[in-house]
Amino acid sequence: MMHLRARRGSPAPPFDAGASSMPVREAHGGLALVTKSASTGRRVIIFDGECNLCNAWVDFVLRHDRAGSFQFAARQSVSARRLLRQMGAQPDDPSSITLIHDGRVYIRSDAVWRIFRELPFPWFALSALRLVPGPLRDLGYNVVARSRYRLFGARESCRVLDAKDYSRFLS
Repeated sequence: MMHLRARRGSPAPPFDAGASSMPVREAHGGLALVTKSASTGRRVIIFDGECNLCNAWVDFVLRHDRAGSFQFAARQSVSARRLLRQMGAQPDDPSSITLIHDGRVYIRSDAVWRIFRELPFPWFALSALRLVPGPLRDLGYNVVARSRYRLFGARESCRVLDAKDYSRFLS
């Protein structure tokens, strides 16, 4: 895999329509793959479907995303695993929430502040988390992620969808 070294804030290299994927640098050093079929502009939140905290986060976003900007997929689902593999991301890592937007993969705290940025007042104000250095944000994120099952528990059955939310989940 080719690694791209770029300074923070530098523009991504131009997309080569003939290539199947292209590496681009994320906010604080991660690597994402932009693929032609994934650069549709949709926002997909991939979450751990067995985690109560993660499911509560999805409920929160569903409740406050009045514009219907986000779609969802449990990391354990076939569609989430396929999408993550297509994007060059790790489908077997349940420790992170993942946001796929404009053909880029965002994980951990980068995903969280970008989700907040799309929600209405007062929630978008929490996107100011981006001002905290990424490694420090991710340290806090990882502390919660490691203890989420112990603190919040795990689901033993699949999420039951309301008819109004059904279209927001990838099958």
